[in-house]
Amino acid sequence: MKKRSLKILLHHNIEDSVDVAGQKSKHKFWKRMIFGLLNFFTKFSYLIGLTIFGIISFPLTIKKLVFSKDELFIIQKKKLAIFALILLFAATPVFMLSVASEGWKLGGRVLGVSDEALSDITLARQAISNEDYELAQVSFAGALEKLVLVQNELNSSSTSIRAASSFAPASLNTDNFLRSATLLTESGILASRLMAEVSNLTFTPQGISSKNQDTKVAISKLTETSLELNSKLHEAERLLKPINTSLFPAEYQLAINTTKDLLSETIIQSSQLSDMLVLLNDFTIGTKSFLVVLQNNNELRATGGFIGTIAQGRISDGVINNLDIRSVYDLDGQILDWIKPPSPLQAVNSRMFLRDSNWFASFPESAERLSIMYEKSGGETPDLIMAFTPELFLDFLRLTGPIELPTYNVIITAENFIEQTQTTTSISYDKNLNQPKQLLADLYPALMQRLGELTKNDPLLFISILQKSLSDKNILLYSRNSSLQSRFEQYNWAGKVLESDGDYLQIISSNLSGSKTDRDLNRSAILSTTIDEDGNVLNQLTYTINNPLPAVEGLTNRSWIRIMVPQNSKLLGSSGFTNFTPENLPTDKLYNESPAISAWESELKFDQSNQIYIGKEAGKQYFANWLEVPGGETRTISVTYQLPKKLSGKISNYRLLWQKQSGMLPFPVEQRFKFESRIPKWSNFELRSSNDSSYQWLWQSQLTTDKFTGVVLTK
Repeated sequence: MKKRSLKILLHHNIEDSVDVAGQKSKHKFWKRMIFGLLNFFTKFSYLIGLTIFGIISFPLTIKKLVFSKDELFIIQKKKLAIFALILLFAATPVFMLSVASEGWKLGGRVLGVSDEALSDITLARQAISNEDYELAQVSFAGALEKLVLVQNELNSSSTSIRAASSFAPASLNTDNFLRSATLLTESGILASRLMAEVSNLTFTPQGISSKNQDTKVAISKLTETSLELNSKLHEAERLLKPINTSLFPAEYQLAINTTKDLLSETIIQSSQLSDMLVLLNDFTIGTKSFLVVLQNNNELRATGGFIGTIAQGRISDGVINNLDIRSVYDLDGQILDWIKPPSPLQAVNSRMFLRDSNWFASFPESAERLSIMYEKSGGETPDLIMAFTPELFLDFLRLTGPIELPTYNVIITAENFIEQTQTTTSISYDKNLNQPKQLLADLYPALMQRLGELTKNDPLLFISILQKSLSDKNILLYSRNSSLQSRFEQYNWAGKVLESDGDYLQIISSNLSGSKTDRDLNRSAILSTTIDEDGNVLNQLTYTINNPLPAVEGLTNRSWIRIMVPQNSKLLGSSGFTNFTPENLPTDKLYNESPAISAWESELKFDQSNQIYIGKEAGKQYFANWLEVPGGETRTISVTYQLPKKLSGKISNYRLLWQKQSGMLPFPVEQRFKFESRIPKWSNFELRSSNDSSYQWLWQSQLTTDKFTGVVLTK
């Protein structure tokens, strides 16, 4: 038992001490706490009483204290000093209450002025909805003036009052509240100015033009304004985020919380708009040569579809010059070199052409091949390469409605665009003129003219369609300028096979039968993932394709399927593929080797035991083979493999990046999970119980764009 020393005062001023054992109190803690508080308040009351007595006696004793030199009065002087400290201590709460009162009043005035400013902001919002951007700027400026006045009042207040206003129940933090309100109002001015500048832009067949200033200047101003707007919105969010709205009056709480939520959404949209405008600035300012390839995703290829149409031209400060739209076969006819194609492509061509250049899964690699083959056809090396699928034009046509082309006696709509263009450009064109792509050349200006008219007061509508197509990988971009290319890759607009330190999957289909059937196919995929006790990750991919077209010749879909997975994955088994061997290349031709194609071919091996090809490309491993699906039939392939990395530790995480092939229409995907000796604790997707007894959990989605999923597991 712990001991302590106790001093004892004996008679005749003799002291002694003994060690005694400490005894624990028998009273409960809450009783001791109450008695302690009562003891504290008793002592505090005594001090207050002593203070009051000192105040009353102070005038009677001050003179004597000051001038007397007696020992007694010297002692009293010391007591006076102690009293002065007590007096200061006693007066501090009264002073603080006074300061806080002034601070609360100031906080109240801030909220009152904010009410007035809010009325101006409401007028500004109405003006924007009426497309009166000048009135919107005036109204925002009125609100800003009111907020600046009260900000100045706050700045001129004493430090103590400003500090008190920060803790006032009416505002919590008046300074942050005012600064954020000011920033949001300034953002409103910038946004209305931005809308006014955007409304002056028009999209024409010749590119972008501005109604009242040079296009280059207009685009530069737009970019600067959007970046400034984005910066102010981020700063306003930073200031509003820590404010505890529960201390505000009830009538303000909902408004401020709503503002916080809306601000987060607005920042996302503002950031996307800034990205688009910065890219537009980099993309259009200056002079650049460009090449546009139209990829028909009814005949899928690795980066989107068969290249049937080429557009070439130059862009100078937003204006398109010398636009030439023609058939890819016109350019292929100019290529004299016999370049050996990848072995699967030998099923359709005995040598490499421009139309087959998009063979590589990663678009930057295919774009480099496109550039090389375009040069071989006699074209100028392009600074920019853009690949479009029909989805972009379908979105435009849904906005514009029918486009009449009297020369061809046709009306183009979103519903008949693909069928009509395929028929007109492949079958029913004028064989004497031999210009099969002339319909597209005539459709382009008519479509852009209609788009320009519909979006002249709302150009952001046009930009939003472009943005959606970029997100859905229906537009792919490549630039020889490394800085611009980095931007494309940063926004995931470059069609690049992405790096991933976890699991990875991409199914790439290359239609090599010449049949235009891919848009009619019904696809689905299930990835069954098992993580065993040792942390090994085993995947089984089941990929099903149904061909609903009639069972007639020419409607069989024959595709070379690549299943891209993490590098060094171990193949465990496969089934369902079609046995097919392309014809041998002619022996009487002298072939030139392409280094890129030769490198790709050198990584391709055939696994005899599993009857499947194994290759490497773009930092990934792939399993590949042929799959034929006749009309009216369904085929399913399956590949089982083990990932090179296993999970370890009591807490681990499994991540999957599932990339969508450009041009492939959305299709349902599912992942099933079986965790041996592990329990899911968190996931960024909805984990649901599986009806399959072999698997515990699953998630389902539509593969409209790239998907990233992750789950944290504990043993």
